Amino acid sequence: IGAPTVTTGASSSVAQTAATLAGTVDPNGDPSAWKFYFGTSSSSGTSYPNSSTGGTTGSGTTAVPVSDSIAGLTGNTTYFYRLCATNTASPTPICGNEQQFTTQDAPTPIAGAASNVGINGAKLSGTVNPNGANVSSTVFRYGQNCSAQDGWMNNCTLATAAPSPGGGRSPVSVSVTLSGLPSGTTFHYTLCATNTYGTTCDVNDHTFMTTQPTINIADAPSVTEGQVANFVVTLSEVSAQTITVDYVTSNGSAVAPGDYTFTTGTLSIPAGSCGPGTTGCQISVPTIDDSAFEGTENFSVTLSNPAGATIGDGRPGPMFKRLA
Repeated sequence: IGAPTVTTGASSSVAQTAATLAGTVDPNGDPSAWKFYFGTSSSSGTSYPNSSTGGTTGSGTTAVPVSDSIAGLTGNTTYFYRLCATNTASPTPICGNEQQFTTQDAPTPIAGAASNVGINGAKLSGTVNPNGANVSSTVFRYGQNCSAQDGWMNNCTLATAAPSPGGGRSPVSVSVTLSGLPSGTTFHYTLCATNTYGTTCDVNDHTFMTTQPTINIADAPSVTEGQVANFVVTLSEVSAQTITVDYVTSNGSAVAPGDYTFTTGTLSIPAGSCGPGTTGCQISVPTIDDSAFEGTENFSVTLSNPAGATIGDGRPGPMFKRLA
């Protein structure tokens, strides 16, 4: 008969608030009482703040597998533990080596800054720590009125991020590229992730603002009196939304209504049209043939009040002349 021989084994069935601890006890011929001692700090012997229910071995002389389930743990927390046993030969607990495990928990998502922000899109990035449990969903929630005030539940569009973070314990970089957004618009966003222990979202309100294309109007080619002067309007980049801009003619050496038709209105540029190098968007101004011999004359067209864009070259002027 002798003191027990104790070996602390590995943990298993580790969850958010529970785990199973295992080991072996060789009673060396004397029934031995055993239990696991554990806590959130490394300790020696039985000086841990918590212990399992434990049990008693028989009086054999071979190592006996033992295990115990513990509960009431805190998620995403590292616990240290030892298996200890006593018998009549050793009233003082004999303890095995120290082992440790970390409980699982809901994922930890952190949204990063937006990048590649353009007229109609942006790239959203962030990290997700699965905290030991496989992540089943990773999404960015975004929108003009998407808000942390209601837990990111209303007025939000969901965009799935990639790659899947898996089920490890280190932060994994994820991202998604958004497209088809209105220009010149502020968006609020966050990153959310889900595993078996729930869904969590970055509580911080992140924002980005899409840029706006520039509207440019080119000088109309010279025309003869009585012909129509066509001003080509283009965008620096096509937009995913309809853009409007007001226009009005102004006198130069040519004076309305004798030399040309005073023209004013609103030009509507459809989504996806009138990009660089195109001629599909025009402002047409009729000129008047007054039958008088004149030199070269000019007038201008001025753009104002753009919606969804900014104005670049907004006041060109055509040249037109009376042929002899």
